[in-house]
Amino acid sequence: MTVTAAMATCLSNAEQAMAQADKQLSNSIGMNLVLIPAGTFQMGSRLTPEEVDQRYPQGSWVFYTDESQHRVKLTKSFYLGVHEVTVGQFRKFVEAEGYKTDAERDAKGGIGYDAERRVWDGGAKYSWRNPGFEQDDKHPVVNVSWNDSVAFCKWLSRVEGREYRLPTEAEW
Repeated sequence: MTVTAAMATCLSNAEQAMAQADKQLSNSIGMNLVLIPAGTFQMGSRLTPEEVDQRYPQGSWVFYTDESQHRVKLTKSFYLGVHEVTVGQFRKFVEAEGYKTDAERDAKGGIGYDAERRVWDGGAKYSWRNPGFEQDDKHPVVNVSWNDSVAFCKWLSRVEGREYRLPTEAEW
């Protein structure tokens, strides 16, 4: 699985008031976060007949005419990572905790690129440390699972003294 993580941190009522002045902040591992204010927005989309034909050709196993557009209300402001968690930021977590990702613990491994065969492949040799292509500490981390992302958030919460978590679908 190649999942990148973004962080959200909830704000107390007092923090929400102060946050109006601090629309951006950085944390101790170099993550830049931006304030997402509470509010209401339209989520989802309504497809035109042309879009339905393009996305779901006749004979496909799924056919939708409506993606259930609906209003969503975010009741609390929160900070969201401006960028995905980087390899370097994830490495700080792994080294501090001695953490092994699901791909490293599981004999199945992750997904990576086999340059010799020019194909995407799966196997134990692939993990966040080796996705099969060059990465440095500034690239987004890949081959981390939801479990790995949650463990990272728990660690960062302890380090920062503030709750970090994955954003909900609506927040994302």
